[in-house]
Amino acid sequence: MKLTLYFTLGYPDNEVLDEFLEVASENGVERVELGFPSADPRYDGPMIKRTHEVAMGNYADQATKNIVKRLNSCGIKAYALVYLNSVMKSLDSFLEKISSFGFDGIILPDLLIDYFSGMNQILSALKEQGINIIPFVTPSTPDAVARYVISEAGKWIYYGLLPSTGITVPYSLKELYGRAREIIGSKEICFGFGLRNIPQIRELNELGADSIAIGSKLLEFLEQRNTGGFKAFLEEVNVARN
Repeated sequence: MKLTLYFTLGYPDNEVLDEFLEVASENGVERVELGFPSADPRYDGPMIKRTHEVAMGNYADQATKNIVKRLNSCGIKAYALVYLNSVMKSLDSFLEKISSFGFDGIILPDLLIDYFSGMNQILSALKEQGINIIPFVTPSTPDAVARYVISEAGKWIYYGLLPSTGITVPYSLKELYGRAREIIGSKEICFGFGLRNIPQIRELNELGADSIAIGSKLLEFLEQRNTGGFKAFLEEVNVARN
């Protein structure tokens, strides 16, 4: 089962982020999602939203370009997580920039909810720049919508266990896994948005999940600059997923 980690670009600052990405590269991480700071990350929970507020003042294109280059050199695929509400006014130039940075694909959390009417135009713009779309779907995404965007996808799909990150709502992993597999079929599914602890990771691995994504859990390590605790956590995750 592959491991994907989420970080907001520029949080808590570029130096600390570099340190954590170095640890990640040495501890079996296959993919990294890099969130572009947004003034309105509306589908993230309060914890991740707070990172965007700080990161808005720290973000730098050159730092991002360096991060992606370094991850790629370590064999780690980098994916941009971008809220369309932050870039629609200059979408073509933004996508051109993303393409030049060397990202393997893009995740657009607000595409199917806030920009559904213009989805085909947006997908066409991505294709023109050679950018793979990583569909983000949740249990609340209508089946027909999910199947359509999944048909446009590349190698994997991001399946959100919850509508928002960093919140506590009871759910059955077995039921959600079965539902996701029914809708998505044989394509690789990455489960995130609500993955909170090691027992859940172990259960998903036993169910046969392809991949997991972890984000909010990492904040306690980032904010304390606790690279040792982060490394120990990754070691636990690696035992649970292998």
